[in-house]
Amino acid sequence: METNPSDATLLARVAQADEQALLELYERYAPYIAAMARRMLQDPDDIHESVQAIFVTVWQRAPQVDTNRVPVSTWLVMLAQRHLLSHVLGRPLEMFALDAWDVPNHDVFDLADQDQHKRLKQAVNTLSSEERELLELALFQGCSYRELAQATSKPLRTITTTLRTSLARLQDYVSDNI
Repeated sequence: METNPSDATLLARVAQADEQALLELYERYAPYIAAMARRMLQDPDDIHESVQAIFVTVWQRAPQVDTNRVPVSTWLVMLAQRHLLSHVLGRPLEMFALDAWDVPNHDVFDLADQDQHKRLKQAVNTLSSEERELLELALFQGCSYRELAQATSKPLRTITTTLRTSLARLQDYVSDNI
């Protein structure tokens, strides 16, 4: 067996009901998913339960994932985001300071991930503080366009245009630099 198998290899093993492979994916990605959960949820029990539920879903859905079409890390983040948003939208949204998010230790990254993380951070830094804040509220707080418009006292069209433009700029930057 590989000493440091790729995410795709691990997910393929999970699809074959390999519990050790699930544990390895959990050890790689649970800190990031927990950080996303802390950003969206306040209750530590909700955070823990959400991370566990997300990895149960990984176990159940692994056979359906085509890692040639989507990187495992992207699939995990999308899965986590959907789970967390459905959790958040089931109760009233509470806003809290954006700097309350704590980033996991970097020692869980391998070198390739560190480079990719650095480039993604550079891409985000190309956005204005307003664009970053709107994206963070939409993605991590689960705010709708309408809620963002109300919170910022800006027209709904301005919010949608700003978010779409910001995402397009990020996509362009990532395409050119990653």
